Formats: sequence, C-alpha cells, structure tokens
Amino acid sequence: MGVDAWVRCNCWENGLTSEPPVPREQLYIDEFGSLAATNEEDEEEIEAWLETACDHPEMVLAGERIAYHNWFERFGRMLSGQPFPTLVTELGMSYATPAEAAERALAELASLRKLNELVPRVYVLRPAVIEEDVEFCGPFVGLNGPDMATDDRGFRVRDTQTGEELFRSMRFHQTPLGSDREPVELLDLATGHRFLSPLPVLINVSWDLRRAEAIAGDIESVRLTVGHYESVLAALESVFRASVESRNPVHWSY
Repeated sequence: MGVDAWVRCNCWENGLTSEPPVPREQLYIDEFGSLAATNEEDEEEIEAWLETACDHPEMVLAGERIAYHNWFERFGRMLSGQPFPTLVTELGMSYATPAEAAERALAELASLRKLNELVPRVYVLRPAVIEEDVEFCGPFVGLNGPDMATDDRGFRVRDTQTGEELFRSMRFHQTPLGSDREPVELLDLATGHRFLSPLPVLINVSWDLRRAEAIAGDIESVRLTVGHYESVLAALESVFRASVESRNPVHWSY
C-alpha cells in the first residue's frame, strides 16, 4: 500500500465529454473531486462511463503513486527539518491541496532540488549489490531483542536493557542461520567483528512482515541525499503542475 495523488481534468465543465448515461443535472462533483450521481443506483453505470467519457481515463488529468508508506513517511521526516512550510503542511495527511498551495509547493520542490545537504541527516541500509532500500527490525520498545538503528557512523545494535553497543558497522555481511529468517550472524567487513543477532535486517517489508525476507549478503549504510527521493519529487511535481494548470485541487489517498 502507498500514498496516491490525482487531479481531475476540466472536460466536464468545458463540455468536452461524451453524453453521460443519466441526465447531466443528476451529476455533481463530490467531496473527493470525482463526478458522481445523485442517485446511488446509477453509480456503477457512471463509473463505467467515466473510463472513456473524455481524453482522460476516469477524468484524471494526472494521477501518481507518490511512494509506499514507509518511504513517504521518511520523506516527510526529512522535510520537517527544511524551510518548506507548504510541503510540510500539504504532505502531512492533507486530503485536498488547492491550486494556490500547489503553486507554492512547486516552488518549494524546485528549491529542495538545489539542496546539497539534507538536515537532519538520514541514513538507511541497502543491499550492497542492488539499489533498493531495506528495513531493519527495531527498535522494539517493550519486546525482547536488541535496539537496532542507523546513524552517521553506520548501523548499530544496542542492548535494550543496558544500552551497551553490541555491534556497529558501515558495511557488513548478514548470514541467516536458521530455516526461518532468524537468527542471523552479522560480520563487520572492516574489522571482522561477528555478532549473533536474534533479529535480521529485512527486505520487502512493506505492510506484511510475513512476506519480508532476511537478506543473505553484504549490506551497507548510506546517507540519503535529495537524489534518493527523485521518484517522489517527480510524482509530486506531476500532480502539482496539473493542479496549477487546471486550477483543480490535488486529492490524496493514503
């Protein structure tokens, strides 16, 4: 699951649609920005008509998957330390962004792209052989197991009871030892230090931990830059530009 955004076209208002299956006076723009029927019994027929009613399927001028939830939340945390008030407000679980705010958001995205350094600094783990961000199990408050996190000195594991640092590495090798995902052995590739961890570094976490996989291989800690968020930036620019062009709001789905 992820965060989606879309902007409706103006074909209905401009008389550029085919004739609807119900009288036009029985159609209206609902609170979600979609064309809807006053009679609920007509909704299915209207939805089918919207697919080909104009040059924009479902009357969507621009529609984008902005990001999966964990990546979107990470992007939002990064913005919280930057001077971009419109983005912080409109990406903070807003359900509709008016065109005026979309115009300001576009200007802020342009400024964001020019940043050489992100503050606060954010570090993530990724397999050394592929460019895909991963997740780690932790910290688990109130559960048995180590506290796992990343900072400017790499990936670290601490004892949740004593605070003692058990393992730290910028680049390490993980070896699953059981038939399931845990336990795993972590090997720091710089020092040769080994640590038997009850919890693994996972990939493909998304919303379903049951489908996540324990990585078998080298993992590195990298500092996020603006470039890491390129897909998010491009998707946001697409819907904000459509909003400015049409003067219709951006609608969000979480």
